[in-house]
Amino acid sequence: MSMYGYSDALSQGTSFNARINNFNDGVLVHNQKLQDTYDAKVKAQPGKLAGDTRQKDEDEAFYGFKDGTGVLSAGVGVGAMAKGIGQKGFRAYAGDETVGRLNNIKSTARALVKGEPTPPPAAMELGEIGNDGKVVEGTAGRTIDQAAANIKTAKNLAGAGGQAVEQTAERESSGLMTAAIKKGLKVASAGKIGDAGLSALSEVGGKVIGDFSGGLDVGKSISNLVEGKNVFSGETTADKFQEAGAIADVAGIAFPPLEVLGGVLNITGGIMDAVTDLKGDQDQKNKDAAAPPPPKKTAVKVTPAFQSLGLVASSLPSAKSQIVGGGSF
Repeated sequence: MSMYGYSDALSQGTSFNARINNFNDGVLVHNQKLQDTYDAKVKAQPGKLAGDTRQKDEDEAFYGFKDGTGVLSAGVGVGAMAKGIGQKGFRAYAGDETVGRLNNIKSTARALVKGEPTPPPAAMELGEIGNDGKVVEGTAGRTIDQAAANIKTAKNLAGAGGQAVEQTAERESSGLMTAAIKKGLKVASAGKIGDAGLSALSEVGGKVIGDFSGGLDVGKSISNLVEGKNVFSGETTADKFQEAGAIADVAGIAFPPLEVLGGVLNITGGIMDAVTDLKGDQDQKNKDAAAPPPPKKTAVKVTPAFQSLGLVASSLPSAKSQIVGGGSF
């Protein structure tokens, strides 16, 4: 081999070794990144599992309370309606419930505007007049002095402008949730809010809480109509049940039997939602519990200079292919 040929081969070998070294440096950096990512996943796995377990427990508690109270409320409503229909027939039952609800709404509205009505003072039954000029106790056991005290009390009440006088019978709540809200508000306000105010707040609050999910679905359906889409586009079966339940529940303000139907539809959709969410929690927990796959590292190349050490060498580039522009390694 001529000196020129030897020098040229040496130059090509050196250049090839440099390219191999650059390639290997990149491979090592890439492999290290894969290893670091893998190590981070392994280290974070216990924390993710703990978070998944906590999320699952929280969802179970939330849906257990929400759907449990919903089932109880719907069950009571269905039972009361079945009993009423059995005793009166559907038409008479529905008529009585509707009249009672409208009267309750009218009474509440009037009390909110004008205040609670002041009950008249108790009737005073007096006996015959005795020899001493005083009235002998009658059937109610009252004397003139007691009667005078009652009259004075009545005048004081009237002079106070008909302010808060506790009614002997509270307004009936439309369901278990509204009844619970009303009692809670009564305790929290320490009796400073009248029965009409408590009824109004509890009924509105009960509707908002009970129909929140369904109300969102109704809004989504309206948006779909405005955009020219299918009214149920993007909704699950559970969403459709809750949407129908919310509509029926709101309509039930004036026609109470629809409230019962709305409650059944709402709880059906809620249970379906719970099953879906809890299944998703378990799937995520199973996914995070699986060991992360080991990194797939890229092998480095070996230059011919190390062939004598027993390593498999990468081939030198062809001089001909380099001349024609097809050189590669």
